[in-house]
This record gives sequence, C-alpha cells and structure tokens, in this order.
Amino acid sequence: MKTLGSLLQVPPKTLNSETLYLVGLVTVAAVIHLISMSIRVGSARHKYKVVPPKIDGPAPFNLVYRAHQNSVENFPIFLGALWTAAIFFHQIPAAIFGVFYIVAREIYFLGYSSKAERRGLGFALSFLSLLGLVALASVGAGAAGYRAYRGQDILKGWLQYIPVPYL
Repeated sequence: MKTLGSLLQVPPKTLNSETLYLVGLVTVAAVIHLISMSIRVGSARHKYKVVPPKIDGPAPFNLVYRAHQNSVENFPIFLGALWTAAIFFHQIPAAIFGVFYIVAREIYFLGYSSKAERRGLGFALSFLSLLGLVALASVGAGAAGYRAYRGQDILKGWLQYIPVPYL
C-alpha cells in the first residue's frame, strides 16, 4: 500500500502554478461565494427596503446581513490559513479543507439567514475546517523551521507512516 509520504512532495520544492493551482481555484471559488452572499444581502436590502448606508432593518434583513458580515470577517483568517497550509505543507489537503470550508460557510449562511439559532452546524463545520488548515500550516511551517535549523526533514518521515488506501 502506498503512503502519503510516497505520494506527496511535502513541502513542494518549487512554488509555481503547478504546485499551487488547486488552492488558486479554491480561492477563486471562495471569492465567488462571498460575491453570491453580497448579492443576497442586496436582494434582502431591496426586499426589506433597507437603503445603504443603513445596516439595520427588520429582523429577516439583519439575519442575512450578519451571516454575510460574519463570513467577511472570517475570510482573511481562511485565506491566510489556506495559503500557508498549501505552501508549507501541500496544496491537496489544503484545497480539500478549503472546499469543506466554503460548503460549511454556505450551510452557515443559509442557517443564519433563516433563524439565528440555525447557524450552529455551519459554524462548527467551518471552524473545524479552519482548525484543519491551521494544523497543516503549523506542522508544515514547524517542519520547515526544523529543516532549516537542523537539516532534517521530519515531515517526510512522518508521512511515510500514513497509508493511502485504493492507490
């Protein structure tokens, strides 16, 4: 059975479009998702007659607005974790967590937009995906630091023990 260490060059020896295209696509998808939420806020503004720059209106508008704002507030954290994980660990697991995050934020947006109490599942799933990205980034950056100061690639050794079924 193959192992993760035999399949991934962790971290990639070069950073270019071939080693980072997946996180590039995930970033574009996340931006499109934020734009779609902005459009839904605009629709809610029209529906509930909340004229800019006003940000407070009827409860249904406030829910849509807050769901979008919370996603915007978390976006820099997501991007930093996504790209750090991709650069210091590998783009494939970073991209998987990134897609999971986008889906989780949509679940969050839909839940929160309908009723504040329904935001929990989406919040939990997006938080878990951020934790995954931060873990990958931390392990990758820590291993890079260790390699720079000690000359040993401990990450490659660790990944040799992780089996990948069906390959």
